[in-house]
Amino acid sequence: TPGHKNYLYQRLLSQKLPYSNYRFDFRGNGDSTGQAGYANIAEDTEDYHTVANYFEKQGYEIFAIVGHSRGSTAGFKFATTCEKPLPHFVNVSGRYKMNDNQIYKNRPEIGEALDRQGYFDWKVRKRDSFITIKVTRKDVERFITWDNSHDVPCIVARMPKTTCVLTCHGTNDEIVPVYNAAMFSNIISNHQLKLIPGANHNFIGQYEEVVQAILEYFAEHEKNAFEKGI
Repeated sequence: TPGHKNYLYQRLLSQKLPYSNYRFDFRGNGDSTGQAGYANIAEDTEDYHTVANYFEKQGYEIFAIVGHSRGSTAGFKFATTCEKPLPHFVNVSGRYKMNDNQIYKNRPEIGEALDRQGYFDWKVRKRDSFITIKVTRKDVERFITWDNSHDVPCIVARMPKTTCVLTCHGTNDEIVPVYNAAMFSNIISNHQLKLIPGANHNFIGQYEEVVQAILEYFAEHEKNAFEKGI
């Protein structure tokens, strides 16, 4: 996660999942080394591959990935490019439409700073404190044109039919509008959609609800797999 691995519902989810699991910070964030960047989606994807390859070499099989926000964007890229199809991908607060101008609609102070000085300050969690990096127009362009250079709709459409996808989204998401969740649902054939009423982008005050939705998703799939096996 571009914040840090414990800053929202992640720790609670890790504790309640009935599987061995590992959560990590993307490069330059939290406890990870490297350079943080506003538009580091390609780098985030590389980090997914690095972590997955490490555990596969240790004898583990990657059963599922849970990504939040930008972590979901990179997660979709990973899920459609990993060598062995991923059984499950959980997309939490993910953005489908990258260039919808939300940076101006939802964060007018950021848009004003870009117009006034050509950059805005972005705070990134780094270990036990925050660092500030300057995000330029070039960085913003790199972020919003991800679907042009890597074609998010086509990436998502290439999701293997054997990969089950759950999208969890808050109905009051102020960063990534909820219509993005509907877009994922419309294009991914093996997909479940769970909307959390009243929840914002980070599910503040509703961690238990999003965690429960993810747990119920996995429990349902295990039950279905068991019933098919008898």
